[in-house]
Amino acid sequence: MKKLIFVLTIIALIAVLMMAVPAAGNNEGFTKVNKSFSIGSDEGYRIPEGSVVRHLSNGTTQVSRPDGSLVLKTKNSEVPMVSTPSGPKKATHVFGVPNGSWIKEVDDKTTKVYSDNRLILTTIDEEKNLSIPMPFTTGWIEYGLNDRDSGIAADYSLAFWRVPSSPPDPHEDTYVFVFNGLSPYPNYETAIMQPVLEWNRWGSPSWTGTAWIVGGTETPFYSTTHVPVSVGTEICGEIGYEYWNAEIHYRWLVSFMDFDEQSSSLKWSGTEINPNSVRATWVLEAYRYVDGEKTIDDMTDDDICGDISFYEIYLSRNGNRTYFDSDEIIKWDTWSGKLTDLDVDWSGITGVTLSTAN
Repeated sequence: MKKLIFVLTIIALIAVLMMAVPAAGNNEGFTKVNKSFSIGSDEGYRIPEGSVVRHLSNGTTQVSRPDGSLVLKTKNSEVPMVSTPSGPKKATHVFGVPNGSWIKEVDDKTTKVYSDNRLILTTIDEEKNLSIPMPFTTGWIEYGLNDRDSGIAADYSLAFWRVPSSPPDPHEDTYVFVFNGLSPYPNYETAIMQPVLEWNRWGSPSWTGTAWIVGGTETPFYSTTHVPVSVGTEICGEIGYEYWNAEIHYRWLVSFMDFDEQSSSLKWSGTEINPNSVRATWVLEAYRYVDGEKTIDDMTDDDICGDISFYEIYLSRNGNRTYFDSDEIIKWDTWSGKLTDLDVDWSGITGVTLSTAN
């Protein structure tokens, strides 16, 4: 009996010692973060509501509770890249937030996120370098856009399309994105608003849709809950600009919707995109990850979805339709020898079809 009590005591002591060590940490107290952060969303590594996330100049990211107590710290050099519609991004700079969240840029380093008028997240970017833009277009296969040499005035963008056929035989690390977007002109690579249809979110070979707010190199990226959609489903991407009140002045609303009444939306008060001069795009994008880096090497027609036909494209400013000169781009220089049968076809200014071999 004494021997049994002794053994149970030792087991209990071991259990206490194990509980004292953070399960996701290492001997230096750093936590391994393998997915983007999540606040009240189904997306990624969950952190508490009200968290303050600091991207420090010493190469670490720290997450604290509203009272200042530490939740975790991680080394940015050990953080993996995750998939975004602007290519790979450090997981600690990507956030899943509740549907309908409002993202407010306080200054060039601080962003606050609200849900139902509650402050749910603050990000502070000490390492931010505004002089380095994010090259959004490096994975763009083919796209339509307004004349590339001029901006247009637009505070509203609408496009309908149907979920295309899935890639017939893709690599497991291939990602595909289809979206209509608005960017600032002429600095179009510093920000983009996107209602996005995605193939292979979190390595799941299926289609989902969500709203994305994407900024520059060190600016956090935000998306909300990804809703599942099926091939052939009619979907809609909508971007609108609204006056809010004397304090906010304005904010953008980005929404992805399907006609089964599923939706995903984000609100954004950012200064990068002025409705007096924007670039509008309708895009097919794809790439692979190899060792955490974006690449198009070894991609073939089997990695790409079927044709995409955007229809009922509509752009307006202050309720008046915006007319523009169409421009069409096929990335022959990048994709020649890899993909075949690429073609961009305009139907007046109300529709654009992006054709593939599938």
